[in-house]
Amino acid sequence: MHAKFEIGMELGRIQASSLVDLCTRLGQEAFFAQVTEGPGRAPDPPVFVETADGKRRFGQLRSWHTTRDGRREADVLCRLSDDAPRPARIRVDESRVRLFPGVDYTKVPANGTCGGDGETGSTG
Repeated sequence: MHAKFEIGMELGRIQASSLVDLCTRLGQEAFFAQVTEGPGRAPDPPVFVETADGKRRFGQLRSWHTTRDGRREADVLCRLSDDAPRPARIRVDESRVRLFPGVDYTKVPANGTCGGDGETGSTG
């Protein structure tokens, strides 16, 4: 049985702290379900990526891939220009991706071997 509820109420500082502590404990005990798709899905972890034109941009790491020649590439969602209407998915060599300290990247999927030469480009 799945039950959901929402409460809209003002909490004092001590009450809010107690609620955060409770949610933290429940999370540590794996009480909450992990959502992998849809609107409740956790966002992909942030990365800093150097694009083919030499610009550095913030993005979200979608997955890792290994090329036929054994190089590792990242599938990253990022805006390629400041005026881009929406982010694009690009594939870049691992050396062009910087991970942030303290961010959990262990759940980023590794999709095995991929074709291509590893050059930066839109993947659709």
